[in-house]
Order: sequence, then C-alpha cells, then structure tokens
Amino acid sequence: MKFRSIAIILSFMPVFALAQQGDFEQGSILVKFKPGAFTLFSKYAINAVTVQTIKEIGVERLHVSGMTPEQAVKTMKTDPNVVYAELNPREHLFYTPNDPKLGQQYGIDQVRARQAWNISKGSSNTIVCVIDTGVRLDHEEF
Repeated sequence: MKFRSIAIILSFMPVFALAQQGDFEQGSILVKFKPGAFTLFSKYAINAVTVQTIKEIGVERLHVSGMTPEQAVKTMKTDPNVVYAELNPREHLFYTPNDPKLGQQYGIDQVRARQAWNISKGSSNTIVCVIDTGVRLDHEEF
C-alpha cells in the first residue's frame, strides 16, 4: 500500500512545476499530524480549518486566518502532535517556452519536452550537442 501511494503521487509530478522560492498559497499551510493525534486544539491555536486531506501521504491542507502562514507553520512546528508543517507551494501548470516556432517542431511531444519544462527550464550554463545524420545547408538558422 505504501508503494502504491508513492506511485500515485509520483504519477502527478510531471504535471506540476516546482514552486519558485517565496511562491506559496496565501492563507494555506500543509501539516502532517502524528497518527491518532487529537488535532482540534492544534488547529484552534492557529485559527485553522482543514480544506483538504491528502490521504495517500497523511497530510492536511489547512486554511489559516488571523496570522500569516509563516507564523502558523512556526507555531505548528512546536506542537507535539505535529510531524511536520510547511508552507503550501503554489503549483504552476503548463510552462510554454517563448520559441515562436515551437509548434513546427515535430519531436517536442515525442521526447515529452513539455512535461520536462514543468520540472526544470534548464540553464544557460548547460551545453547541448545534437548529433544528426544530415545537414540542410539552406536552413534559416545556418
């Protein structure tokens, strides 16, 4: 069951890009409580309500009011009923590069580049070498 849950979570990973530093859902935190913990007082301490339970990993998404999410995380980290608490990263879907001829490239979907861009957009320090079997000398990029 544990491996099945991990597989379910990993199957969604290519869809979402990693959150940029400081890019978090406002008023929302993620908390994992200890198994069997009575959580009512923990949530009351930060004026929070559960808006979603991610059963596969045992995490609750809480809506916090009356304090910032940063303050709520700090408070929850001191709670003995809490395994961990963290800010809720904002998810960004479907990054598209600024290449005006992207639609003319036949291999983009074959190599699943769109899914890869949602994970990493690369770096100008990366050197890519393409080895091809032919050259079209009249191509506009030469």
